[in-house]
Amino acid sequence: MIAALAAVLFAAAPADAITLEREAAAHVRREFERVGRAAPAQDASLQVAARALAREALASGADRAADFLEISALVSDAGGADPTPRAVVIRATPPEFALESFQKRKDFNEEPASHLGVGAAVSGDNAVLVALLADRRAVLRPFPRVLPRAGLSQALCGELSSGLGQPEVFVTRPSGSVDKVPLSRQSGAAFCATVPFPTAGRHAVEVIARGPRGPEVVLQLYVDAGVPRREGRAAQAPEPTTVEDSREAITQRINALRKAQGGAPLQPDAKLDAVAQAYADRMLREHFFAHVSPSGDDLKDRLSRSGYAYVHAGENLGLASGPLGAHFAIEHSPGHRMNLLTPDYRAVGVGVAWDKDPERSQVLVVEVLALPSSPLLAQNPLEAAYRVLERFRAEGHLPPLKRSEALERIAASHVRQALRQDLPNAKLPGSEVHDRVFDALGGVKTATVDVYVADDPSAIPRSRGVADARNDWVGVGAVQGDSPTFGKQKYWVVVIYASTH
Repeated sequence: MIAALAAVLFAAAPADAITLEREAAAHVRREFERVGRAAPAQDASLQVAARALAREALASGADRAADFLEISALVSDAGGADPTPRAVVIRATPPEFALESFQKRKDFNEEPASHLGVGAAVSGDNAVLVALLADRRAVLRPFPRVLPRAGLSQALCGELSSGLGQPEVFVTRPSGSVDKVPLSRQSGAAFCATVPFPTAGRHAVEVIARGPRGPEVVLQLYVDAGVPRREGRAAQAPEPTTVEDSREAITQRINALRKAQGGAPLQPDAKLDAVAQAYADRMLREHFFAHVSPSGDDLKDRLSRSGYAYVHAGENLGLASGPLGAHFAIEHSPGHRMNLLTPDYRAVGVGVAWDKDPERSQVLVVEVLALPSSPLLAQNPLEAAYRVLERFRAEGHLPPLKRSEALERIAASHVRQALRQDLPNAKLPGSEVHDRVFDALGGVKTATVDVYVADDPSAIPRSRGVADARNDWVGVGAVQGDSPTFGKQKYWVVVIYASTH
């Protein structure tokens, strides 16, 4: 978490920065040992970043120095990849008062921390003392932060901590678009991905993994390809002070980002606001920050309890000194940014909760994005599926698929058999679906069969079949029924694509 302190100014002689760092680090170690916890290891990249942050705070003020984006950029520039180190920034005159204020803090041991970096800056009678504490969830092999030109690729390899799995690599390009980079290798906790940098500019690279608390960012870094390392940063926008103003400002930011990337705007949804607000309040009240609550419920459970009917939904969590700061952290996280840009979503709800502790000023932001389901479409599952396929083709700038009655008959027969056998497979005993397609339609070159089981008939994910420009015919079969494996009243959907090219 990010916190900032500004002490009252006095006049006295300066102290040595190295001494301040040494004494401050010793205090943090003692605080952990006092409660029987292992002290965080001192880390070179965090120390370099803390020193740079101290120099900035000396020039611009402690509050601006505690900005999430600035901290993560400085950690990356120093060779680190810790995504959310907790920052404590203290500015005082004389320097001895900075150390005195630092040593009065007894909250360093309240949160997980495996690594520590302490930096100090002294100028005349003024001093700034910075501590960065990170709970390192993954180890990254050396990876360059500056590339001499665009068009290069680099191997990103690392290892997840115990309890984490399913690593995913995302990159935000200088254009603002987000790419998911496939893994080139994964063995247990170790993983590798070859990350391309095709265009000049700053690229944000992020690794997300899944654990008991849901998905979490475990590595984050920035790579400048073919351009000088970053120069300065934009001025911060004024922070909203009410939930209503925060919702409006955050929704405007989301829709501006979607518009810039060619996406449709999201509509504010009062029911999603209520779900997001209740969860933000709960996290603040129960002192946790995760997609999965201590009682084990996740977004799907929360939406189900609220009675909200949806096809797809996603959730972003942010934490900073202000609502917009928390959203900016979300927006600049590639994985979370991809959530914001998902074209399927049509509605958004925002929850904002303020922590009033003056020593730990922070704001929790919850963003819930969803594609609401339509009761009318649920009554006609076939039309629901076709409409989703039409939208996918239009968004991919592909010609519409032609509906085939012959493919519909084959799909309807196959989906009924899949439900009876409780097997959502393209290949079933006694159903040679591909052979039937070639027999029914003359001139067919290829056929693709997708089978889904979903809560809503329009919950068809994008597939290779719908994105294949060669496909020109489609037939859908849909049936609702009970399944011992997948539950009661689920929709079983079969989509058959055929190409005559």
